[in-house]
Amino acid sequence: MSLTTRVGLLAGAAALTVTSVSFAGTTTDAKDLEARLAAAEAKIAELSAQSNSTWLTEQRANDVRTLVQDVLADADTRANLLAQGVTAGYDNGFVLASGDGSMSLTINGGISQRWIANDDAGITDDVQDGSDSENWLNLSGNVGDWSWDVRTNHNAGGVWTDDWAYISTDLGDGWSLSWGNMRLPYMKETGVNQENRIGVEGSFLEATFGAGDGDAIAVGYDAGDWHVTAAWQDGDDWGPWNNANGNDSAWSARFEYLMSGNWGQWGDEASPSGGEEGMLLGVGMGSSTTLASVDTETLTIDWSYKGDGYGFSFATADSETDGAAGTDGWSITGTYVLNSDWELFGRMEDINDFGWTTIGVNNYMGSGVRWTTDLVMSDDAGANPGGVTAAQHGLVGGIADEQALRTQVQLTF
Repeated sequence: MSLTTRVGLLAGAAALTVTSVSFAGTTTDAKDLEARLAAAEAKIAELSAQSNSTWLTEQRANDVRTLVQDVLADADTRANLLAQGVTAGYDNGFVLASGDGSMSLTINGGISQRWIANDDAGITDDVQDGSDSENWLNLSGNVGDWSWDVRTNHNAGGVWTDDWAYISTDLGDGWSLSWGNMRLPYMKETGVNQENRIGVEGSFLEATFGAGDGDAIAVGYDAGDWHVTAAWQDGDDWGPWNNANGNDSAWSARFEYLMSGNWGQWGDEASPSGGEEGMLLGVGMGSSTTLASVDTETLTIDWSYKGDGYGFSFATADSETDGAAGTDGWSITGTYVLNSDWELFGRMEDINDFGWTTIGVNNYMGSGVRWTTDLVMSDDAGANPGGVTAAQHGLVGGIADEQALRTQVQLTF
């Protein structure tokens, strides 16, 4: 019943009451009439309030209905974006990609804190910042048929610098092309990221003979169980082959033969329990020519083996420069897994009859977190080759029986 109808009925009832009073005035006095009129007015006021409440409720429902429609419209918009194939998640890094694969972005990073004590060098309890790759951020992905890879690190001077930044593409039939600042093909260890090496630092052999990174153009060929990569550049800052006279040109190349296993297992120096058995043979060559036409030729050979929870590797390198004495060296590395959390490792190496021994342990504390502690010792005070006693190794060099205790906590994602 509507408000109008209810008010009409009440008004009619009031009129009848007045009429009956007029005819029966002898039995109903004025006070009774006033009481009835007051009751009628109260009822009318009550019905009016209920009507206003109903109107507010309807208005509120309309507002809610409008809000729901807006939310549904926004959800439809987002659903359309997802229907176009935008994906996001974690797969060896945080990944954002288009559904058709035409564009992608993968984000990786790492932070390391280390402490080094060296009594012999007079730097006891000295806290080192470590190598240039201790705090780093890596972005990689693809744009169409081209892939890209950029890595920057926060060095000891507090400055963000690029480790590498290059683009690559598949030319078809096993051929590939890369261009930019890249890790140069030469030694196997150079191709393993610092966070995936077993010790606090890499080997002295790689620090001496590794080509490092440089601006280059590289061509590769992959035949399945073997591949080869060759790179050329103008020689500027070409690893250890750079010199005060400056290089006019330089090139390097690396050949790898997969004797067993799979290619994916060689990006890490660890040999986890239950891992696939594998063997890898590698050969690297390099050459540089200075502006004064002085040539330097280098050669390296390495062999690596991975078993079920243990592994071995051997590497040797030689460098010859016109009019100067040559430099040669070797290293042997072994790893053994005690259980899912602990791993032992050791390394012996020698460069120009100057030797080092490193022993240590890795504690895998959880996904992406590793605590490494090792002790590095020099064997004698022989002729110390240059470039191998950088601060991150914790040694000064040229000191008989020098020792450095190094410990590091590393977090990567």
